[in-house]
Amino acid sequence: MPYLMLFAWAIVAAMLARVTPALRRPVGAAMAATLVVFAGMRADSVDYAGYREMFDWMVELDLDYPERLFFAKDVLFGVLMDALQRAGGNLQALFLAAALLSVGLKQLAFARAFGGNTAVPWLVTLCLSFFLHDFTQIRTAIALALCFLALQHLVAGRVKRWLWLTLAAAGFHLSAILFLPVAGVLLFAPRRRGMAWAVMTGGLVLALMGLFQLVASIDLRLASHGEITGLNWTALAVATFKLALLTAIALTLRHGTQRLEAAARLVWPCVMFVATGVVLLFALHDMASALAFRLYEFFDAFSIFVIALGLMQRHAVPVLLSLGYCAFGVLLQWLPGLFTPYQFAPLASLFG
Repeated sequence: MPYLMLFAWAIVAAMLARVTPALRRPVGAAMAATLVVFAGMRADSVDYAGYREMFDWMVELDLDYPERLFFAKDVLFGVLMDALQRAGGNLQALFLAAALLSVGLKQLAFARAFGGNTAVPWLVTLCLSFFLHDFTQIRTAIALALCFLALQHLVAGRVKRWLWLTLAAAGFHLSAILFLPVAGVLLFAPRRRGMAWAVMTGGLVLALMGLFQLVASIDLRLASHGEITGLNWTALAVATFKLALLTAIALTLRHGTQRLEAAARLVWPCVMFVATGVVLLFALHDMASALAFRLYEFFDAFSIFVIALGLMQRHAVPVLLSLGYCAFGVLLQWLPGLFTPYQFAPLASLFG
């Protein structure tokens, strides 16, 4: 029931934003606040136990700096965890702080891209990746939010801000460092980007293969780990279908996006990111399926900008295609069991 209520509110908010321009900003802000509470005050989720173990080990061992920061796997997330512990916060405070960061930064990115109309991209996020990232993989969620902002700066020609934000994103999840070479394709002239993307993607695949083989030769457990091999062809077919549908939606957006020029400039770069994720998924699925799927999920999240822009159009074709994409996204979040029985944590659980 909590999930149905959340989706119902998201649909109502998106419809209100579409028919009543004056309500776009307040409704979008209200939707963001709802998602912060929903994710930050949950008492259980797929990755909940893992974060609890991480948090407890940092408290119990109480190592000196900088060693203690690496209990969180990524250094800036370790800084966040350490700061909350020293302020008296507990695990629930960590989830709430992570939700504030990821949702707050995405709210800023969506507001810049869609002229303040954030309710629609939040509905799309809910359908595609909210329960995978903001609700589960919270380090990835924060890193993605920073990359969303970094992309906007890069498209606008602000290269230094793109670099700094991407490095900050890598501080929350190391996989975000791959955003540098992929987004770096946009530094080339438009006529040369196709060739630049092909060279970059090929080099990235070879580099990741070599890195994985090096690590596997040092730690033999990696080569025999159950998660490493065996990604089935259904996942590859689903990824290919999603990319084809996303491309079709992008093609319908070639005209009629003048009102949202900032978002329109992101369409083909976001398609490029998703395509990169699909290539990595195919290239690495036999060698390191867990790594391949995590990288694919990261780049696939950029489709939010394309789908949200499709839903904002006045023509039926992009709207219907985007609605179909969203429905498929909900199914893909439900099948792996991301909709765990929702438990709301009491406010008293934030401290103590």
